[in-house]
Amino acid sequence: MEYPRLVESNVKAYLYNTLNRCHEYKTSIFSWVFNISVFLGLVFIIGIILYLKRKRELPEWEKEAKMLQEQNYVLSKIREYQMDQKRQTSMITDLPFTYNPDNI
Repeated sequence: MEYPRLVESNVKAYLYNTLNRCHEYKTSIFSWVFNISVFLGLVFIIGIILYLKRKRELPEWEKEAKMLQEQNYVLSKIREYQMDQKRQTSMITDLPFTYNPDNI
């Protein structure tokens, strides 16, 4: 016994295709929203971490050690410059200068 068909085959195919396209569209929109929200979340978290790292104050002993290191560096450069001035040699060839403007 054959039952009567309440829906034609063309309508059935049209509804199937329409529902399939709606599902693909919904999946596409969902993936875009999800990807953008995950990206923004990661940028936000990394930004907060970097901000907190920058705002973190150094302990007093670290500040003193850093300042001492910078002072030692500056003093060593001054000493090197003074030694070069005492040697009175050319920086390029390490030959002594023969011209002395005081002897003229």
